[in-house]
Amino acid sequence: MFSDILIQTKAISRHIEMLDALFKHATEGIVVVKKSGEIIMVNPKAKELFGYADMDLIGKRIETLIPQRFAKNHVHYRNEYLNTPKARGRGHSFQCDQV
Repeated sequence: MFSDILIQTKAISRHIEMLDALFKHATEGIVVVKKSGEIIMVNPKAKELFGYADMDLIGKRIETLIPQRFAKNHVHYRNEYLNTPKARGRGHSFQCDQV
């Protein structure tokens, strides 16, 4: 029994390491937010794209990264997505200028 738990723990650790490497080395910027819109994780590519230092975005709202003219509506769009989630690209329907 103990050996089964140890094997499962090692497998989970390997999966976590793999996901962490994918997140850190992704060629696309990834921003992870809570339902409230609070940023909790940002990968290196996203920091590079948006021009922020390591911890500058953690704890801020995702709307920080959206041009002001779109930010007001974004809260509505975010809430709508939470009600009916489905895979879809972000920011492809309009030009997003750097803030």
